[in-house]
Amino acid sequence: TATLNRGVASVVTSSLPVGTDGVCAIYNGDSNDTGSTSAPPLAITIVKAPTTTVVSSSESPLPTLTPVVISATVANGGTQSATGLVTFVEDSVSIGVGTLNANGVATISIPSLSAGSHTFTANYAGDGLDLASPAPPFTQVVQLRPTTDSLSTSTTSLTGGQQLTLISVV
Repeated sequence: TATLNRGVASVVTSSLPVGTDGVCAIYNGDSNDTGSTSAPPLAITIVKAPTTTVVSSSESPLPTLTPVVISATVANGGTQSATGLVTFVEDSVSIGVGTLNANGVATISIPSLSAGSHTFTANYAGDGLDLASPAPPFTQVVQLRPTTDSLSTSTTSLTGGQQLTLISVV
């Protein structure tokens, strides 16, 4: 509904469904003018928005035995964020599904990863307004935790045949 101003009314909407919609204007008339309907209906075609999906992590490189959060961000270029599900894949194996939040981000938490490189991708399933999209591979590097080794002894001077205790602390 819009107010008529000098014979013109305009409406802004983002609620038309995907597909071809027939839109017409209906004027109900007033005390001086009869009502009318625009004809024929104007055909408006609404298509699903293309999306891009990007994978990132909470920390990279990552030390072993450290939890990490893998995120997938889905952008659609619109004013409303994409909705729906993202499937996370690690080294070609599906590891779980996350739901996009209001900012278009889905996450999955991983308690720890083995040392080396791990390749993550994510596949956005799409929704009623947005097309599905796969993320390009993201490589998570996991490094061995650094250690130090301290060696001590019970004594540094002894005579032949005496027992020596060496203590190594890592």
